[in-house]
Amino acid sequence: GHEDPAGHIAALVRTRRTGGPLIVASVTGVEADPQRRSAQIAALESVGVIVAPSNADAAALALRAVQH
Repeated sequence: GHEDPAGHIAALVRTRRTGGPLIVASVTGVEADPQRRSAQIAALESVGVIVAPSNADAAALALRAVQH
């Protein structure tokens, strides 16, 4: 895998327009991974990505967002 997947995604998200679409994600992994799960979550949250605790929670949150 990528040595810093969330950092790569965060760099792309930083280039989006203000008021761009809501981005919801989840991070699969553990602290013992070379990418450290908490660091990956922090990188995404730092650019406004909403990080849910699981894929199922992310899907449910995204669905609620588009229904409102």
